[in-house]
Amino acid sequence: MVVADVQDGILDSGVFLEAFSFRSPVFANGLDEVSNGALQLLPQGDAHVLRVPASMVKGQEVLVFDAAGSLVHRQPLTGLNTVMPTVNWGAGMYIVQVPGIAPLRFVKN
Repeated sequence: MVVADVQDGILDSGVFLEAFSFRSPVFANGLDEVSNGALQLLPQGDAHVLRVPASMVKGQEVLVFDAAGSLVHRQPLTGLNTVMPTVNWGAGMYIVQVPGIAPLRFVKN
């Protein structure tokens, strides 16, 4: 796409794009599992299983944010594998955070 404006000083050009109207093929390809090296997310029916390193389990909590930065889910880690019910989450991009670990981004279709 190209947008240009001539140096006429009268009119300006602009393009308006709807929020979240574009998808990256990397995120939207229907991957069965997502990992960032430390966290791993696996689909399991109407839920997702979050796998974390053993050193992060004790007393930690998982936080999930949507693409707008709103908190959509919060729960304590229940071991190396924590089941998060995701059936009521809408389609979109989510960010999974566990303190001390890089965030994990995934797309729910």
